[in-house]
Amino acid sequence: ALHVRATRDRLGSYALIYFPTSDQEVSVDLSKLRAPRLRAWWFDPRTGIGTLVGEVIGGTRRTFRSPSHGPDWVLVLDDPAAGYGPPGM
Repeated sequence: ALHVRATRDRLGSYALIYFPTSDQEVSVDLSKLRAPRLRAWWFDPRTGIGTLVGEVIGGTRRTFRSPSHGPDWVLVLDDPAAGYGPPGM
């Protein structure tokens, strides 16, 4: 069974999706975020390091799979125009 937790800011400029285990997959409705383009990051709370996955097009549905090594991953989706720094910084 898929057990993830998610939140986003009320303006829709970022979202955080927590994956408690590795190699979990979730389909995300990016239309809930307002940016036309979004950056996708994997953040490892065990090390405090965020790794950029790349940019994705907003307004679509996209499937993400947590990294296959170690538990506790956070998928961070943010609007590049908002000027957020890398997760963990």
